Amino acid sequence: MTGNKHKINKTQPLILKSKSLQRRGLHIAGSIFIGYYFLPSLLPYNIPRTIILYAIIPLVIGIELYRWNNREHQLNNLLRDYEKSRPASFSYFAIGSIILLLYFPQYISIPCILSTAFCDPIIGITKQKNKQFIGYLTGFFLSSILFNLAWNSTTMTISLTAAMIGASNSMIAEYKSSFYIDDDFLMQLLPAILLIIFAYVLTTFSLPLPSQLISSLL
Repeated sequence: MTGNKHKINKTQPLILKSKSLQRRGLHIAGSIFIGYYFLPSLLPYNIPRTIILYAIIPLVIGIELYRWNNREHQLNNLLRDYEKSRPASFSYFAIGSIILLLYFPQYISIPCILSTAFCDPIIGITKQKNKQFIGYLTGFFLSSILFNLAWNSTTMTISLTAAMIGASNSMIAEYKSSFYIDDDFLMQLLPAILLIIFAYVLTTFSLPLPSQLISSLL
């Protein structure tokens, strides 16, 4: 009996580590939303590509309803305890990404989505190792690179300013997230809102805005 207990206690950290890795992987997979920009503006039968984004919303709602009605479903095993009594983080991520893709230009939406997809897992891992400061510093550095690259077609001053606005507020959103508004949502929308205000100020003073990132490559 004691041997069985010892075996169970020994396997629990491995199970938790596996779940944590799966959550991180799911998080990073959120960057696939960027693939939306590679789709043609009009799908077959002249259907606008935005229909895909609108279709994801009921899909997310359906997954949430299914999860709530099937508490023992394997999907719930990937979630943190507090997510079992509110919408899951991946749902917040999906809705945040959809809002960005629908209403924000690429030079804002792309770095906001990528920053959330990659920086949040990095911060989460370092928190587990009691190295929170290093996590936020690494997250800020990576996030600032992404925002700087997205705004690189403007002047250096503008791109660096945008990078500081985007990265700092992304980290603030991660740090200040609440039970009701997940950081996967805030990390995307808070920097996006502030950057769209920054872009408005630039246009007011006839200063250059970045070019569209992916559309300029196609």
